[in-house]
Amino acid sequence: MKKILLYTLTLFTFTALAQNNPCVPDESYQDSLYNLWPDTIVNLPLANVGEYYETHVQIKTPNTVGEVVGSPYNITIGFFDIDISGSNIDSILMVELLGLPDGMSVYYSEPDFIYNGNSVGCVTLYGTPTESMIGNHDIVFKVDGWITYTSLVFNLYDTSGEYDEVIGYDFVVLDPTTSVTDFSSNSFQLVQNAPNPFNNSTEITFHTPQTTDVQFSVFNIMGKEIRNEKIVSNSGKNKIVFEANDLPSGIYFYTLSNGQEAVTKKMIISGR
Repeated sequence: MKKILLYTLTLFTFTALAQNNPCVPDESYQDSLYNLWPDTIVNLPLANVGEYYETHVQIKTPNTVGEVVGSPYNITIGFFDIDISGSNIDSILMVELLGLPDGMSVYYSEPDFIYNGNSVGCVTLYGTPTESMIGNHDIVFKVDGWITYTSLVFNLYDTSGEYDEVIGYDFVVLDPTTSVTDFSSNSFQLVQNAPNPFNNSTEITFHTPQTTDVQFSVFNIMGKEIRNEKIVSNSGKNKIVFEANDLPSGIYFYTLSNGQEAVTKKMIISGR
């Protein structure tokens, strides 16, 4: 049974309809386990300044707590630690979306932002990026939920004291006239390769806050590592020219690591 929110949500930027094409839940995901499409590896499409942007994230909500946090997952009820990993998800609430720049908007397929457990839904991010948005924006979905344990219903925030977070999405805004991303001076960042898809070669831009060694790895869709090299990066913006050489057409993943952080993105080789 869907629970009704008892407080007013003021943390969302939303409207009743997206400007062009509000998302429609894709029912073909109904038999899937909890997931989001695209996932954080594929990530969100790049956005360009001055060009209308609209993308949809499809969501299959979890059926049980264990789909999200694994098993066993214990909480304290009274004096007892109880494993609730097999408990059903009653509903989840999109509490807050962090990181989306002012001027961009979000549309939820459920008007009250509450999605039933074991169901499909979607979210649309849309708007026209401005020059002030150039750069990389980390997107975080904060999620609350209600679970049913025996005949009792528990709110996850009331039980654990914190919201669940979906992290890993990047909203990247580029200046199409220069193809330069305005990186934060103190962060390790990796931008989607361009062009993508590509035939022979593509450029991968990244930023490191200081001169350091980074590890660059490429994997095929089966997870087999096919390229690995150490790169000495300079403080600031750096660029890797990746040559496809004899690699066949297909989907590949590349990872850049500075020893403390690792970022993975997808690239596509076509027309080989």
